Amino acid sequence: MLKSVLTASAALAIALSPLCVAAPASAGKVVPLLSGKYLWMSSTFCQAIQTAKGINIDMSRAVASVALNNSANELQSGTGNFIQGGTPDSGSLTLAVTDDQGSPFVEAGQLGSGNNSEPLNQSVQNLTIPFTQTFTTLSVTVSSQQETYNVYYGKLINGIAQSAVFGGIDHEGCAKQVMLTHV
Repeated sequence: MLKSVLTASAALAIALSPLCVAAPASAGKVVPLLSGKYLWMSSTFCQAIQTAKGINIDMSRAVASVALNNSANELQSGTGNFIQGGTPDSGSLTLAVTDDQGSPFVEAGQLGSGNNSEPLNQSVQNLTIPFTQTFTTLSVTVSSQQETYNVYYGKLINGIAQSAVFGGIDHEGCAKQVMLTHV
């Protein structure tokens, strides 16, 4: 009886073994392509650095400054057009977005004084940047700095991702998340 149970277990293990072994990325799989025009929704969050000036009479610390290391929190909405280049899985990304950004904290009486107490402002951004992509990453070059993000693809039609999300830490040390929907 024990012999037949072991034989059945071995047969089951052999039958299931192809399901347990991950196929290498080059085994005929194609990276889902980001290609064409997408709606672009982006959020960037930067941590503020607070320094203490002294102790208030109620024993709480008085804040001397809040710094963002030349970064600001940012929301973007608009379109991103991915154009695949001569090599597979790379090309150029053209962004046309409305960019809302500013300091998360504004020091009283210091608005716009150049000490990172910047009010919210809105601008239009139009830029083209190179990108490369894999099954799990999307890399872009911004201000001569390469940024690599984790990417997750949605439904595919003819190998083109109809949606995607990517996120990670940008070259300024801020958290960035982007949602894409093919249009």
